[in-house]
Amino acid sequence: MRCAPLSSATGIVTGLPEYEVVLQISMNLKEALERRGVKVVMTRTTNDVNLSNSERARIANRAKADLFVRVHGDGSPDSSTAGITTLYPGKTKWTAATSEPSRRAAQLVHRAVVAQTGAADRGVVARTDLSGFNYAVVPSILIECGFLSNPVEDKLLSSPHYQDKLAEGMAKGIVRYLESR
Repeated sequence: MRCAPLSSATGIVTGLPEYEVVLQISMNLKEALERRGVKVVMTRTTNDVNLSNSERARIANRAKADLFVRVHGDGSPDSSTAGITTLYPGKTKWTAATSEPSRRAAQLVHRAVVAQTGAADRGVVARTDLSGFNYAVVPSILIECGFLSNPVEDKLLSSPHYQDKLAEGMAKGIVRYLESR
């Protein structure tokens, strides 16, 4: 059984669902971080897991994570939309303690991923409406690795070589963040 949120994007060319693509990128990221001596706690390692965003945040909270990293693929009605966006929790009553360190992490990771991949830079964006951020008591970021609705990026996101580039860029940025604390 494969479980995915109803709003999950699907590759316009490959037909691959977001949850499969981002799991592979996440597993590559785990390996890249562990090679650098970083302890990694995954919210899932298979496609047969169905967790809410608040449950994912609780896993990060229980682990007392230095950084909660969410990996996603984006979608748009406009198939020409492309690029990488990194989100972090804007400051609210729930995220007051984590917003600033999350912003710093988002900037470092975003810069590293864009440099590693050469993808279009869609920026670092604060969000106050994401439950995964609002339930997290640890710094958190969400990387939109590209648009599955864009034919070129869809093919890239399913490419092992590009998945490695994404993971390496994220790992470099995460390590920079961890070293800067």
